[in-house]
Amino acid sequence: MGGVKIIITTALIVLTLGYIFYLPVPADVDDPLKASIFQQQADWSIKLALLSWKIGFGDIINNTRSMLTFMVTFGITSSSNEEMEVRDETIAGVRVRIYRPVGVKRFAPALIYFHGGGWIALSPEVYDSSTYEMARMGKVVVISVDYRLAPENPYPAGFEDCVAVTAYILQHGHKNGIDTSKVGIGGDSAGGNLAAAVALKFTEDTMVAKNLPKLRFQVLIYPVVQMHDFQLPSSVSNDLAMRGVLRRWSAPLCLACYMGYDIVTSYSYLAPQMSDNRHVSDGIKAKYGHLVDHALLPEKYRNTSAKVSSSATFNATLFGMMASYMTDPYFSPITAPTGMLAKSPPAIIVSVEYDVIRDDAILYKHHLEKAGVRVKHYHLERGYHPMMILSPFSFLRHGSAVKTYEAMMSFVNEILAEEYN
Repeated sequence: MGGVKIIITTALIVLTLGYIFYLPVPADVDDPLKASIFQQQADWSIKLALLSWKIGFGDIINNTRSMLTFMVTFGITSSSNEEMEVRDETIAGVRVRIYRPVGVKRFAPALIYFHGGGWIALSPEVYDSSTYEMARMGKVVVISVDYRLAPENPYPAGFEDCVAVTAYILQHGHKNGIDTSKVGIGGDSAGGNLAAAVALKFTEDTMVAKNLPKLRFQVLIYPVVQMHDFQLPSSVSNDLAMRGVLRRWSAPLCLACYMGYDIVTSYSYLAPQMSDNRHVSDGIKAKYGHLVDHALLPEKYRNTSAKVSSSATFNATLFGMMASYMTDPYFSPITAPTGMLAKSPPAIIVSVEYDVIRDDAILYKHHLEKAGVRVKHYHLERGYHPMMILSPFSFLRHGSAVKTYEAMMSFVNEILAEEYN
């Protein structure tokens, strides 16, 4: 009888805790059980990192990095095997992990990949399964870049690392068995921002003067491309959609850290005000407002039942802290002049429905197309951020993520099959 009471009591405690801490997911999200488990893991990783810091163990940033790394990888990374050569190297002073499918040509096409993580977390190890899969599916060499992280290394440190690796591969890739006429770049989330920025950097005439080959393609997976409107429909309507993963203030928080502000200041002061667009002056609105015009979004996204406060007042001090970043195309790629955008390589842009930065991807697609750039847009109606990095070693991996990889690499190979000019 005592054993039954223990079982019943334990069950009640588990159910009570589950009810208290349960975070709902959208009813039609792709594979809701997996989405729910992933969201709980992400939420508890952050909470445990904060708890560890509060009791005097480590700091918030490094605790968060450690927790998220283990959550995604479970400590598992790949090594060379019968289908893939995997090795770590240092290129242009930056550590990279290189994946080379067995059997590819002596000089093979390459994808230089910049991982996500809000510029403040994650690594090539966390993305190991994703970059491995891209190399395997596309039959391309993938170079995964371990760029410097903020806030210890604020912008433009991480961006400069990505530029340095890209320049080296375009100039000396043959040393790594790479066909330098068939090189492209890619990234997701913050890494998508870096990829878009690098693509813009290599459109400059100074790059042509160095006789470097052109980048052939860019793969942008739910990229962050602007900081001019954090009240886009996706920011507002998806604030609570996957609340354990991303909130409306998440992008402002990470962008503030990318600028070099510490995470406590970013979380407690900068992100809340940026979320209300208090950093955006009338001058910025007049010059760049058309780039984030909600009318450019598909009609179904223009109106949302969720509302935000419109009473927030302009903060001149905050604007002074942010102004230079809002006009820098390497920080906010959407601000790049049309002529600069027009020289960008063909792009595949991936967006997902339940993502606070969904509309960034859609708006950037519009501006690239308007500039005459060839763009393929792949949208996952029931997808969420960041489902693309979930390890195939984990039962949480989504079939739709695999299909997205297939679509991405099919686009890459389609571009590479065309004549280079």
